[in-house]
Amino acid sequence: MDRIDDTPSVYVFIFANPLSGDQKGRDLTDLHVQNFRLKDIPEVQMQIFNVLDDEDREKGFAALKAAEKIIEEEGPIMPESNEIGEAAKKRQIHVWSAGGDGTVMSVFEEMVKHQIDMNKVFFSCIPFGTGNDFSQVLGWGRTIPNKSVLGERLSELARISKERLNGEAARLDIWELELSCYETGYIRKAGKSHRNEVDERVIVRKFSNYLSIGVQGWVGSGFENQRTGTRKWNALIYVVESLKWMLFRGFPPVTRVLDGITVDGKKVLYCPAPVKSGGLFGKAQKGKIAGDNKVNGEKIHANGRAHNQEPGVMEGPAETEVPTLQKHPIDLVIQNIPHIWGREIDMWGQATSGEEVVNPRSGPTDPANWEPQRANDGRLEVFCISNVISYLKKLANIRDHVSRIGQFQEDFQLDFRRVEQESRGFRRPFWKEKDPSDPSTICIMCDGEFYECKGPKTLRFRRYAQITTLGKNPESSRLVTDEQAR
Repeated sequence: MDRIDDTPSVYVFIFANPLSGDQKGRDLTDLHVQNFRLKDIPEVQMQIFNVLDDEDREKGFAALKAAEKIIEEEGPIMPESNEIGEAAKKRQIHVWSAGGDGTVMSVFEEMVKHQIDMNKVFFSCIPFGTGNDFSQVLGWGRTIPNKSVLGERLSELARISKERLNGEAARLDIWELELSCYETGYIRKAGKSHRNEVDERVIVRKFSNYLSIGVQGWVGSGFENQRTGTRKWNALIYVVESLKWMLFRGFPPVTRVLDGITVDGKKVLYCPAPVKSGGLFGKAQKGKIAGDNKVNGEKIHANGRAHNQEPGVMEGPAETEVPTLQKHPIDLVIQNIPHIWGREIDMWGQATSGEEVVNPRSGPTDPANWEPQRANDGRLEVFCISNVISYLKKLANIRDHVSRIGQFQEDFQLDFRRVEQESRGFRRPFWKEKDPSDPSTICIMCDGEFYECKGPKTLRFRRYAQITTLGKNPESSRLVTDEQAR
């Protein structure tokens, strides 16, 4: 027991975002106590830091590095308390994100920056954000059950902490994406707080949940310009912004810019450009696909065959037809966890139809090559939402039909065609940046953060790392269920 009196055997570092959701994180960041022990589990030391405050955040990671050094030099000591679960006893350092999905990846990025050994850390979260897909797939719910994260005499925080420390271990893939644009384009974060920031030509960031190109990007980018500090108002704003797009603007097809998917330099999916039917938004004609495009330098018909070729024959190394997208979807989803839109919606796993979206199928688009979806298998699932009716069906939990495109391993990339636009001689006003009449612009949602990109060129994915999380139990957490089933 001497170790408990002198040095903790379990270190818990909470990095809180005071602006997430209903700003409940302020209760943690404004607390006049930063380091404390849990009374009924004295082996556990809690430390809370503001992830948005540079000085406080650096202080937190300095303390985290110090804890790493202590355990490395003295060796781990198993906590004696029965209040801590067996999984949590195996690693003595716990890092929790207190915020939304965007905060989760912000904390992880800081862990990478400070060279934290991921093999010595358990990662979990306290949900304060709007969607909180990461928290829900761990089984901790969309938000904390009580209004106050602290409770009377810190009773609620103690309860949350003990609940996490009794969780089950589950691995989670962390992916890195690299988005680049053509020389005349730019990339910027959506939202009024980012309007004066310098536009980028390339961004590199991590993600663990899912990425959406199209519907969620367009809606979320407008939402970011009006975001408030209240969860209920944010939900209302999101609904209003969705209605604006569905009723007045119309979602532009993703294939206006998306050319296809490449693996190891080989095109494994080709996306023909839509045929314009006139009008302001240039919507694709129903059922029609542009006739001539290029794949690996060769002109390709809509059926995926090269000009002057016999059916089923391509020039070069590829001797079969290129799998071709048969629709012009309004949303493309690249998914790691079986959870989406802040709700328990497993679109990929529960789909029973929709395979006609790609024809012919081969390689990663062939269902014969697919494995059951897991968040720790080095694979990402790609599917699309065809139209507004399909989108509404998914929101209503009618989810047995989703257009599954393919399952892709490790290193692959999305290719975008160069879309020329008449030069205006100046940057468009911010309120028109997302105008779908601009065919060279897309909006992307990545783990709760939104980006506007003009002239996208490539979007590359690679598995960056694998962390061990703490989920609730197999009955509540899909990650824990999948981990224990392997």
